[in-house]
Amino acid sequence: MSSTASAESAPRVFQLPAHLFVSNLSPIGQTEIDGNTTGRTANKGMEGLAITPDGKTLVGMMQAALEQDAAQGKAAKKLLRIEVMDTASAQTIHEFAYGLTDGSGVSESFA
Repeated sequence: MSSTASAESAPRVFQLPAHLFVSNLSPIGQTEIDGNTTGRTANKGMEGLAITPDGKTLVGMMQAALEQDAAQGKAAKKLLRIEVMDTASAQTIHEFAYGLTDGSGVSESFA
């Protein structure tokens, strides 16, 4: 295998925006929920991931509303964040909010 092929197949790390993270982690869900006012809901992180057919874009969707969105109540408590990342730079290039109309979250997505 050439060094170019090796570099292209190396694992990539994609850094998500800070507002998706909690500051107090806990293996006990309720403890984590009680200890955070921002970030993902306990055990409800990035769930649906899909790469576009051209391989240039990774799209990820949070499984449930972020703590700070849910705290606003009304329609905001059902907003699911969608992160669109450039695979070449591993950077987020867009963020969208999807208003869930039914159910409690998502578990998959397709490109």
